[in-house]
Amino acid sequence: MRPPAVCPYGEQITEDSSIVKEIELGFYMRLIMNSDKLKKRTSKATSIDVSPSDPKYPKTIGMGRGLLQAVSFDRLEQPVVDRINELHKDVTQKKELFIDSKWLGERMDKATLIRAENVLIDLGKKSDKYRTQGTPLIVDPKVQSLQ
Repeated sequence: MRPPAVCPYGEQITEDSSIVKEIELGFYMRLIMNSDKLKKRTSKATSIDVSPSDPKYPKTIGMGRGLLQAVSFDRLEQPVVDRINELHKDVTQKKELFIDSKWLGERMDKATLIRAENVLIDLGKKSDKYRTQGTPLIVDPKVQSLQ
């Protein structure tokens, strides 16, 4: 899974460029994917390095009087959730919110991580399309004239 790296031929990169929004959305998807932690009864919380779609992804396990291990997720602040939803709508052209926060705040779970992983895969495929067309990354017309 590769991040987006190039933009369509001849497109000047500005703050409103589609590639800028794709890259920013990719950063937020990585933030979401890195938000899960595994807390075992005898140790402190550690990050989970397994893909959420992998069958080896840990589960919350409880026995008797308490939890043996628990999967938890970092909470995102509302301005971050709003920006993720805005970017997701712009980049994917989908109407539904990526994170439906409602009045209780966002609910992070394994399904949210899997959706973030799928968005990253889609962004990587979009980037691969530009790579196969051999389209150059144009940052500034002066830089282009040097090539």
